[in-house]
Amino acid sequence: MVAEFGRQYSDLAAVEVIDLDAEERIDEGITALNDALSASGDRWRISRSNLPWVMSQSAPVIIIDGKVASTGQVPTADELANALRNGLAYIPVGW
Repeated sequence: MVAEFGRQYSDLAAVEVIDLDAEERIDEGITALNDALSASGDRWRISRSNLPWVMSQSAPVIIIDGKVASTGQVPTADELANALRNGLAYIPVGW
């Protein structure tokens, strides 16, 4: 989905993927997740100790404009583009 979105909608948004399986990016990913959770009004906090469980329950996590827009579902490139174009706070998947 990320590659397809990049090909079709590169003018709409920049996409960054943080690979939490890469040891050197784990802390960066945890910080990004915690910042987005806080901005979204969620009191959950991610740490290295609970990261595996949290991701098993909610991956993938899609963040738009610093807030959590989708968890646990992979939107199509078109669904993601539609959410961005319409300023949606979440991504309706499968609608």
